[in-house]
Amino acid sequence: MAVLWVIAWLRFRAEPIKVGLIWVYITYLLTVAVIDLEHRRVLNSMTIPAAIVALVASLLTGRPEPRDALLGGAIGLGLFFILALIGRGALGAGDVKLAGVIGLMTGYPQVLSALAAGVLLGGLAALVLLISGRRGRRSYMAYAPYLALGALLALFEVVGGG
Repeated sequence: MAVLWVIAWLRFRAEPIKVGLIWVYITYLLTVAVIDLEHRRVLNSMTIPAAIVALVASLLTGRPEPRDALLGGAIGLGLFFILALIGRGALGAGDVKLAGVIGLMTGYPQVLSALAAGVLLGGLAALVLLISGRRGRRSYMAYAPYLALGALLALFEVVGGG
């Protein structure tokens, strides 16, 4: 986490408000990833406050613009809700809510890049686990870490052009 904080500071030091927001988002996303890896859960007690913080940050700083934050949140939540319905258990409710929070953090259109990167990274990890025989087709795999990584890539403007 500290390494990412330093990278954020080096990358955005001319924009101290952006650095502060990214530090908060790094802390949240990495904590969610670790909890999902260890306990197979994305906690509402973390997701709801994070959504509120992202909305308030958008209103106070304009990063992203409030309209874009709300649209990003709705798109993330909506897309992953549809995927959860279609996948019949492939995604948990926590992953769906996390996608909404990522949308609030990144805004539209960056949410699309963030979630696409997360899906791609998760898919690659699943493929490696299947090929290696460590997991079967119906096995559980923590998905939040990959969504968090996709969000971090978007926040650091690696994908999506921030």
